[in-house]
Amino acid sequence: MLADHYAAIDAPVRKHPDATLEERRDWLLHKLGASVSIGTMWSTLRRLKNDAQKRPSRQASGRVRTSPEPTPPCSLCRPAC
Repeated sequence: MLADHYAAIDAPVRKHPDATLEERRDWLLHKLGASVSIGTMWSTLRRLKNDAQKRPSRQASGRVRTSPEPTPPCSLCRPAC
């Protein structure tokens, strides 16, 4: 449905990556005169390979080393074989 407008939609998406789907729909209506559902907007952005939904920042995985690093063998501390 919005294939004719991909070029016009792509620039503001890249300029404002944090905009919500609702904000993008409003922009589309005011700038291009096209009224679409959130689903259509989402599909269009997906086709443009842009993820328009805001994502919460993620914390680190929480994986922490619990045992000390192994010490490498020291050739000076060992007798030669």
